[in-house]
Amino acid sequence: MLQSISTPLCKELVARTAGDLNGYPRFMTTNPEGDPTGQANPSAGRDETVSRRLAEARRRKAVLRSEQGDVSTPGGVMSRTVAVTRFLDLMAVRHIEFEMRTHHEARHARHLASMWEVGLSATVRATLMAMDGSPVLFAVPADRKIDAPGVRARMGVVAISVLRGDRGVGRVGWEGMEGHPGALPCLPDMFGASLMIDPELTGSGPIVIGLGGGQSIRCDGTRLAEACGGTVIRCVGRTRLLPEGGMVDDPPR
Repeated sequence: MLQSISTPLCKELVARTAGDLNGYPRFMTTNPEGDPTGQANPSAGRDETVSRRLAEARRRKAVLRSEQGDVSTPGGVMSRTVAVTRFLDLMAVRHIEFEMRTHHEARHARHLASMWEVGLSATVRATLMAMDGSPVLFAVPADRKIDAPGVRARMGVVAISVLRGDRGVGRVGWEGMEGHPGALPCLPDMFGASLMIDPELTGSGPIVIGLGGGQSIRCDGTRLAEACGGTVIRCVGRTRLLPEGGMVDDPPR
């Protein structure tokens, strides 16, 4: 079953830099102090000032692109702080109630569940994957594994692979990210990714979502998908991980 939840486009806050929103600094209205040589040749002084300001403008635009998640560059991800701000703004715009907590950095989704003292099935484990080259953030219960072949068949894609996940999934995938490897933040904007969320998280009450940096929230899974424009799709297999360790196979659905 494939269910797409669309949301009205809403204006998002963008990181501001000194100057206008395009990253260009404000030009000075008074002449900068210079040496006698520069004053003797006003044209040369102006050329030098303009060149310096253009270089600064290019630098600021590069920083802004990086903060907005230019995933075309190696390790290019949006600042987690900016992504969290945008996420919480979306929650506020959609009038979605949530409880927020600050705690130790979660090492993985199981650790996050233990800090909230909730079940693994009520905690999100986020995994960033590439589907035919496009980044997709999968949100599944912490006691579930992603059924990659099943997702590939349902979505009609050719290639699917893991890019980033919990600490146990490749430290290389964390290159360029803030902090130490741990529970991957469930923030699609942080990776310029779309969101796919398993229906087990949208029909079983409040769920815990890690935001990284020792922050997490608990909210309704359906409203989370609605706020992020996520697609609800079956993306887990039959294997269920047990809290005490080990795993079992659920009966076919």
